[in-house]
Amino acid sequence: MEEDNPLGLGYTPTFGDAIQGAVDYAGGVVRFYQKAVPEFFTNVRRGIKEEAETPVPVTDTINPLKLGEELVQGVSRIESQVLEPVAQFAEKLGAPEALAGGIAFGVGMVLPGPDINRGAASYQRLIKRSQEVEKLSTKIQEYRAIGKTSRVAKNEAKLSSAQSNVLPFTPENPKAYPPNTAAAYQMVQAEKIKRGTTDMLHLHHKLPKGMSAAFFDRMDQFISRGEAVNDDLLEMAEEATKIGLSTGDVKSNMLAIADKPHSTLHTEMRAMDSGMFGRMELGKKELMAAMREAKDPTSLKALWKAWINDDAKYLVETAEVWEPLDKLLDEIRKGR
Repeated sequence: MEEDNPLGLGYTPTFGDAIQGAVDYAGGVVRFYQKAVPEFFTNVRRGIKEEAETPVPVTDTINPLKLGEELVQGVSRIESQVLEPVAQFAEKLGAPEALAGGIAFGVGMVLPGPDINRGAASYQRLIKRSQEVEKLSTKIQEYRAIGKTSRVAKNEAKLSSAQSNVLPFTPENPKAYPPNTAAAYQMVQAEKIKRGTTDMLHLHHKLPKGMSAAFFDRMDQFISRGEAVNDDLLEMAEEATKIGLSTGDVKSNMLAIADKPHSTLHTEMRAMDSGMFGRMELGKKELMAAMREAKDPTSLKALWKAWINDDAKYLVETAEVWEPLDKLLDEIRKGR
């Protein structure tokens, strides 16, 4: 190879050859993007239209094995339903298909997505919750089929707990129900020492787990139909947290209470009139029937917000003062 011909060409390239090569390369890039970019945005446009118009299978159950996939698909479907009118509007103004796709793509880049700030713990809790709900629902069906009514009732109570445990447990606010959990045992023992008693104490859900479960079950149904996403469920539970209420088996929602006051508390709350659902405390099945009036996620959230700020708050605050109040009323009755 000649020293002045390092590339081994039949001639020595000049500076002009280098310039021409750069121009040819740039032209090739331009021609590539002239073809590829419209094709990309045309495919974006058609994908949005197809996903927005694809019917969602209606089901009231959640498949825990597909929850991660459904989380992504649910967000993607709702985003496409938002972007489809944007693309249609652009096309009505005369934009070709590729340009309409590009406009929709640009809008999609600034749409808010799932709240990543919630962290992995929130979504891991939802996956665990879904698995527990699915497992308990199956057990209930099996026991009901063979007439084991006592086991049906026991597992229905467990199901209410599972459904109401939406937010993740933390070291500061651990799971404290059922009574055999470590936090529940510590809570009861600490209260017994404080009272100087060995009498049995019950663990009471200040915000009834069956009632919160009925609300969350309704949102689960909307999620399974593609009408809502799991963030909607998290928002409901977080809405309660903002006003000082907790849902499910978390320690902050549990109260160690003596047997008799516990029974009278439930009796009184179930007999007390309420403007929202007829009675202050309802059984889960009764409330689930009332939940059918919430026809969409927005109306369900509005109903939840009204309930936690009214009846639910009253139930929690009453539970916290009930035992000394019940004792005082009992002493007054005895003094008559």
